[in-house]
Amino acid sequence: MRQYQGTGRGTLARIIAVSLTAAALALPVAAVPATAAPAGAGMIQSTPPGRDGGGNSGGPSRQELEQKRREQEAERAADAARKAEEKRLKAIERARKERARRAERAAKARSSWDGRGQPRRMVTVRVDRVEVVDNGRLATLVSRRPGALNLQALDRMLPPDWITVDGDTTTVNTSIVLTPGVNLEIVDVPTVRLTGGPEPADSSSIYTGTGRLTLRNTTLAGVDGGGQPLAFDTAGRPFINVSGGGELDATDVTITDMGLPERGEENARAAISFSSRSSGSLVRTTLQRNNIGVKLSGTQDVQLDGLTVTGSEEDGIVLDEDHGTRMANVRAEGNGGNGMVVSGEVSDRPITSLTTHGNKLYGLVVTQQQGVRVSGVSTDADGAGGLRLNQAVDVHVTDFSATDQPIGVFTHVGSTGIVLDGIRTNGGRRGVVVEKSTTDLDLRNSTIEGSRVAGVNIGGKKIRVNGAQITDAKAGVRIERGAAHIQLNGVTLDGGRDGVVSSPGAQDVTISDLTTNDVEDGAIRMATPDASSAAARSTGVPPVSRSPRPPRSPRSRSTGPSRASGCAPPTSCGPRTSRSRPPTWGSTCRPAASSSSPIRACTRWRRSAGCSCRRGSTTSPSRRSTCWPPWACR
Repeated sequence: MRQYQGTGRGTLARIIAVSLTAAALALPVAAVPATAAPAGAGMIQSTPPGRDGGGNSGGPSRQELEQKRREQEAERAADAARKAEEKRLKAIERARKERARRAERAAKARSSWDGRGQPRRMVTVRVDRVEVVDNGRLATLVSRRPGALNLQALDRMLPPDWITVDGDTTTVNTSIVLTPGVNLEIVDVPTVRLTGGPEPADSSSIYTGTGRLTLRNTTLAGVDGGGQPLAFDTAGRPFINVSGGGELDATDVTITDMGLPERGEENARAAISFSSRSSGSLVRTTLQRNNIGVKLSGTQDVQLDGLTVTGSEEDGIVLDEDHGTRMANVRAEGNGGNGMVVSGEVSDRPITSLTTHGNKLYGLVVTQQQGVRVSGVSTDADGAGGLRLNQAVDVHVTDFSATDQPIGVFTHVGSTGIVLDGIRTNGGRRGVVVEKSTTDLDLRNSTIEGSRVAGVNIGGKKIRVNGAQITDAKAGVRIERGAAHIQLNGVTLDGGRDGVVSSPGAQDVTISDLTTNDVEDGAIRMATPDASSAAARSTGVPPVSRSPRPPRSPRSRSTGPSRASGCAPPTSCGPRTSRSRPPTWGSTCRPAASSSSPIRACTRWRRSAGCSCRRGSTTSPSRRSTCWPPWACR
């Protein structure tokens, strides 16, 4: 019985072990293998199945699966909600940014509009779009392809009548503003009319911004609403402004009736103004009837070649602190101010190849410049004079000519270190005038002819005149009261009434190597106590006088000769103190045969009357003149 029981327990253990092994093989997830119980071990009983309906496999229950499914659905719903919220927030952020961008664009447009005189219409051209600004409000944005733009293409992006094209004439009724990377080309358009009006807001101007404007083979004209040229005093005249970093290149272009007039504290504005750090070129370009023709202010490397400026209301050309400007064949004619004004401290560019004629003031003004070089300048018949140097320091002028100028060259207001070399003046009242505030000036190798008052007028200090030839001047050299340390060396005086005249208030006047020919009243008349002269050579002149000229005797008042009578009294062509009245204009008066050197004597009389005829001329003088052909105009 004991043996059976032991055998039964062993058999039961083996049965249980086999069952457990089979169950483990049936499970989807491997279970830990059971170890056969050793002999004598107690019976092992499995865990009974739960009451959730699960089987004996040991997997998750239905409740667990359902819970897991609900959790997954909740997680997906939360994720979808989160994504939706993120999308909503992103949309809100995009809308906010878009509103901010639009507000920023509108603010920039408004600021640009304010800074440009608040024009009624304004177009801002960008690389990728065109912004239309109507009375300060950003109205529309029009996309465009990058690249050069012309007026025809721009017209298609704008409201009707902002730009109109009618055959060879294009009318622009809006201000145009360029931005970085934009190139506006106006090429081969015969006429472009920029409209303006009585108010500044009416101006249809062009601003390059930091973009580029190209003009070629075209005419730009400022017109009113009826297409007529705008008057000088019209407040809304258009203009072209080349902003800092911008560029304007014009070739074979005419620009008329543009530029703003002076209004209150606002200065006049040029038809073309180059601002600081701008650049470009004006080649074979003509500007007519503008307020100011061209102004360069703080510019860099602008080329002026074949530029002509005429009929401006004020100055023709203004250069102010410009750098690297290159000039060739520049003309300034008939302008209402000066032909050209050069100002500012910068002097790294020469003033050269300039011709002026008929300007109301001076042909060329150089003011507050240091170290500038002026050469190859020709001036003619300007209203105030040829060249004015004002507060100029270390200025060197060569190859300068002045014809029929009231003053050929005028230096004043503290100018110092001036060199005038190769100056040529012909006609006019005074050749060179050195005002009393000028110091340290050299006049060299110069020719002065036919000055009605004085060839060289000196009032400054430390003035040196070397190698000058002065011909037919009423006074060759006048040294005024207050002048000091004056040196005249190698000066030649031909003809004229007086040679060198020194006033009583002048100091330290030295004259050496003076040559005079046919000077009427004296080669040297010195009233300066410490004056000295040496090596003077004179022909046909009275001796040197060191005292003021004695009072003149009263002129006899004979009736004078008639046209056919000849010179009745011999004294009419005689000494100054016994002259009779001059013959009538145009007479053929001839001197008495008894007069020695009759032609010269009569010529002296003729000059004292202010005749402006030149040597050898046979042209009849004006009726205000008292010289008569042929011999009196020697």
